[in-house]
Amino acid sequence: MQLRERVSSSILIRNIQLETERNEIVSRLADSGVSYLPLKGAALLRLYPNPSMRTMSDNDILYGLVCRSPRGGYISQSSLDSE
Repeated sequence: MQLRERVSSSILIRNIQLETERNEIVSRLADSGVSYLPLKGAALLRLYPNPSMRTMSDNDILYGLVCRSPRGGYISQSSLDSE
């Protein structure tokens, strides 16, 4: 196996590990009634033609009272309350 293939494989394995962890985290948040929003790598991964093109090292998840903004996008509940 060439170096590029080994690197690609290790990136895919790491991404699968992170996705498994993220699925567990968001499942627990949802079961607890806590809103959440995956950020950065997790949100962007599916935009790449090949998942090994996007390396990730952690899961970034905004949690708590996250809701859709009346102006579009997402904001925290506290921001919405102050508007």
